[in-house]
Amino acid sequence: HAIYQLTYLIMFLGLLILGIPDRSIFKLILVKANMKIAQILNLPRIN
Repeated sequence: HAIYQLTYLIMFLGLLILGIPDRSIFKLILVKANMKIAQILNLPRIN
């Protein structure tokens, strides 16, 4: 189930983001990637 794998990936990225200083460029990249994944998940899916 790719959806569950993406959910775990998002949670993992979330934990990573919490551990990274606010001014880190790496954190900004992770946040943007997270938002992109969320947008993808919100798209209507064809079963």
